[in-house]
Amino acid sequence: MNVNEKIFIRLIKTTIDECQNNNSLAEINYQELLKFCLKHSVSCIVFEALKDFKTALPENLYNALKQKAQQDIMKDIQGSYDVETVISAFENNGIKFIPLKGYYLKKLYPKSEMRYATDYDVLIDEKQIDKVHEVAKSLGMVLKQKGDHHDIFYFPETKTVFEFHKSIFEGSLKESFGNGFDRARLKEGYKSFYELPPEDFYISILGHSAYHFAHGGGVGIRHVIDVYLYKKAYKFNDKYLERELEKCGLADFRKQFEKLADYFFADGEGDEFTEKLADYVLDSSVLGNENKKQASDIVSNNSDSKIKSAKLKTLIQLILPPFKTMKGYYPILKSLPVLLPFCYIARWLTVLIKRPKSLKKINKITGAKNEEITEIKEIREKLGLNNI
Repeated sequence: MNVNEKIFIRLIKTTIDECQNNNSLAEINYQELLKFCLKHSVSCIVFEALKDFKTALPENLYNALKQKAQQDIMKDIQGSYDVETVISAFENNGIKFIPLKGYYLKKLYPKSEMRYATDYDVLIDEKQIDKVHEVAKSLGMVLKQKGDHHDIFYFPETKTVFEFHKSIFEGSLKESFGNGFDRARLKEGYKSFYELPPEDFYISILGHSAYHFAHGGGVGIRHVIDVYLYKKAYKFNDKYLERELEKCGLADFRKQFEKLADYFFADGEGDEFTEKLADYVLDSSVLGNENKKQASDIVSNNSDSKIKSAKLKTLIQLILPPFKTMKGYYPILKSLPVLLPFCYIARWLTVLIKRPKSLKKINKITGAKNEEITEIKEIREKLGLNNI
């Protein structure tokens, strides 16, 4: 990590551990600091650490951070209201649900707006999906996307997005973890509100980060903060947790991400791989690493093949996505799979006319450097992501 990155990390630690700000800002590049804050969606956290140093900061930096922090506060207030509206409606209509991720994680931060959510994930019983749609629409929500794994609704006035998940995970993680309700317990005082035990919720956090890392090219620092704060807040049944993580294929990911969290925020020792992972996370954003996603996709197809053939396989999948992916784009394929060739044509036309920038992905795949692919392959293998 360079000087700017180290100061950025120390400012976050100052806030999330609610300790005294002893950071020296003499060497920091303020433009770089602002870029980090925006890229990782931690402006509110860093502003909290700096707000008492107004006179020592460039006015434009202070005002930019303050404005973004105020926006995050408003998003959090509105989002929290919308979440409680949905929870109340589900409870009153007998819809089984489990709030996931941000609903609980934000409560571990000194202020909830420091972990404001861009969307809210709620696990629902797939057998009740029609009722979920009915209740969501009665609240004024609009269906944005319907998929095998989750359906996306949003409030048009507030833009608050909800992902109603039919299972917590997809693919191999779903097979080993189950749908989630078989591990949950009814929240005291409620009829339909279920909660996961701390160990299983922690697995859901790690699995979510691992899936994003594997399929989004990386994750930003908020994922590491989540791991750090949740591990700090709960005492786990270690035998159960270790057994279940092994079963889910997340043991290596847990080990390396906890090590990274300690390296960032608890003065933990970092080896060569920890430092490499730290650089990778800092080079990502809250939604992953778009610049390295294509290289990561190539690695997904490179377990037993040469890089050249892996690139070709990745290109084919980009041009001709698998049937499962196409069903998400075109739900009609569920009942009429024979329409697949016509859906491919429709997709190509849509990309050419409406999203021509998407064609740059082809150049990124063909132009991905072998050294970068090799590095990402090493990181994925060390994190145990090849089967996720």
